[in-house]
Amino acid sequence: NIMDGVTATAAEINLIDGGTARGTTAIADGDGVLINDAGTMRQTTVETLKTYIGGETNVPAFFAYTPNSYQAISTATWTSPNLTNELFDTANAFNTSDKKFTPQVAGKYMFFGNIGSDGNWGTLGRLRISKNDNSAGGDELRNVNIVTNSEGIHVSGVLTLNGSSDYVRMQVYHENGGNVNMINAGFLNYFGGFFLTTW
Repeated sequence: NIMDGVTATAAEINLIDGGTARGTTAIADGDGVLINDAGTMRQTTVETLKTYIGGETNVPAFFAYTPNSYQAISTATWTSPNLTNELFDTANAFNTSDKKFTPQVAGKYMFFGNIGSDGNWGTLGRLRISKNDNSAGGDELRNVNIVTNSEGIHVSGVLTLNGSSDYVRMQVYHENGGNVNMINAGFLNYFGGFFLTTW
């Protein structure tokens, strides 16, 4: 009997052999998947299959914001907003002391940031998100705005990080000649980012 030692049911054999019956059992980590590997039937896990078909998620990710207090920005000096509060930080990759995001997953990341002004700065305001504090083309996202009447500046874009030593941080700059203030509202002063892809 060629079926000696086989523990499969007739329904299971028929399904492998092209049966069309379908169930509603949920797929979960640890489940096995039967595949035809160049003519040899093998079993793998759904985790392996998920990796192969691109089951990436948008982490690491973070969102940091300032306290509800004024922050003085010195003239002609790139200054990091006081981003000491976090809404989330999935990999603890954002440092609230030096304001650097240093993820340990290589790939492309989407970043966004915003600051609000306290009144009229009377000058151009600049906001940048830079990789490794490098202002060379391709390593920095920057926007410029004439800051009047409690307006703000927003910047966003994509940067590629090596997943080990590369970091990014957001900084603001102006040439008013004296100090100007960022507004005392954390919901207007924020910096965030998330993983996009390894491609």
